[in-house]
Amino acid sequence: MNQNGHDDDRSIRRIALRILNEDEDEAREELNNIIYSVEDSVQLRTAVYSWSFPVFIIFPALFWVLAISSWTLLRTLGNIFFLMSALCALLPLYAVLSWYRFQYGGGRLRGPREAIYINASDESREKLEKLFAFMQRDSAPKAYYRTKKGLPRYLDHNYTYGSLRVLLLSASPSVRALYLPPSRRRLAEAIKIDAEPDEVIKALNIKPTRRAGPGTKAKYPYVDAALWLIDEPRLKELDLTNRDAAIETITKWLSEWFNLHADASGNVPRGDLLKPSAEKIYERQKKITSPKAG
Repeated sequence: MNQNGHDDDRSIRRIALRILNEDEDEAREELNNIIYSVEDSVQLRTAVYSWSFPVFIIFPALFWVLAISSWTLLRTLGNIFFLMSALCALLPLYAVLSWYRFQYGGGRLRGPREAIYINASDESREKLEKLFAFMQRDSAPKAYYRTKKGLPRYLDHNYTYGSLRVLLLSASPSVRALYLPPSRRRLAEAIKIDAEPDEVIKALNIKPTRRAGPGTKAKYPYVDAALWLIDEPRLKELDLTNRDAAIETITKWLSEWFNLHADASGNVPRGDLLKPSAEKIYERQKKITSPKAG
C-alpha cells in the first residue's frame, strides 16, 4: 500500500482509461459517453432516490410540528399530519429498497448482476467487464478507498456486483454515489486497487485500442453529418437571430443524424461533442445569409 496517499494512478477509472485506448483523450471521451448514457437512462429513478433524503429530513419534522399544533384544535387533523410525518420518514427506506432491487434484483445475491451498458461497443464492454471480474476474484488485490483523513478502507470483493457498476468509473463523486453497493452504504470516493496499475493491466491481458494516426478514419463521421445538414432545407429556414437557440437546434439535428446512422455498437457522440460542429455550421450559415454575402 502506498502510505502517503499519492495513489491516484491506482484508481479503477485510470486503469479503465488505460485499457480502453492508448490515446487518453479518446479513452476519456468513450468512457464518459458510456457513463453519461447509463446515468441518463436511470435519471428518473435516481431523482426519486436522491430526493427522498431531503424529504426525510424536512417534511417529517414539519408535519410533526403541525400535528402537535393542530391536535388541540382538531384531533382528526392532528392524526392526519402525524400519519403524513410517518409516511415521509419511511420514504427513504422505500427508495433505498427500490434502488437496491433495481441494481441487484430480488432474492439472494449469489454473484454479479448483468451490467447495464449504453452506447458501448462490444469490445469496450468486454474490457470493462474484465476489469470488474478481476476485482471480484477472491484472489485479487482488494479494492479500497481513502477516508478524508487519508486512511485506506478496504472493500469486499462483491462490491462491484451491482448492475450499475460502470458508474464507479465516473470522475464525478455525485455520479459514483448513485451506485448502491450490496452493503447499501453508498460511497462517493474514488475506488482504487491495492496493486501497481501495470500489474493489474498485465493480469487482465488486455491490449488497448491503438491511437488514431495520420489518415486514420475518424471515430465519428462528423464531416458526413455536416455535409448532410448543409443541404437540408430546414437549415436554410432556421432563425439565426438567436445564436444559442440556433446552435442548440443544429446540435439536435446532428444528434438525430448520428442516431439514425449509428453502427452495430450503437455508439454515438454526446451533445457537447457535437456543439463545435454546430457552431461552425451556424457561423457558415450566418455568413452566407448576411446581406453582404449577397
